[in-house]
Amino acid sequence: VADRVYRVATKISDLTNGQSGPWTEYYKAHPDLLPPKGAYVNIHAELMVYFARNLWRKIWEAISPSRVCHQNCDDSSWGQRMDFSPRLSNVCDVAAYEPENRLAMLDTDNDGFVTVEEIHAALGNIV
Repeated sequence: VADRVYRVATKISDLTNGQSGPWTEYYKAHPDLLPPKGAYVNIHAELMVYFARNLWRKIWEAISPSRVCHQNCDDSSWGQRMDFSPRLSNVCDVAAYEPENRLAMLDTDNDGFVTVEEIHAALGNIV
């Protein structure tokens, strides 16, 4: 269909240097249709965003009170790998759902900041 517009994450050089024959042919015939400089959807940046969001979601889910509470009541292998339960006095309490309390579970040295090292440690327990 001629009136569709697609967003494609790639490198402009991939569109014009022959890596994709049909795209190279098309953009050589229509160079005016290449996105203007700075309006590119860069494949590397898009992949980094995708993977970062997924890893952060895994961390956030791992410290969710329902997971931690479940871990306290169950000897699952998940609970043995990641034990955040001592970080809150009563993880099954409604207050445990507050973002500040969930982030406090990552702040292992209790300095009020979640550092890169603490995120690495959490990732090491998850993946």
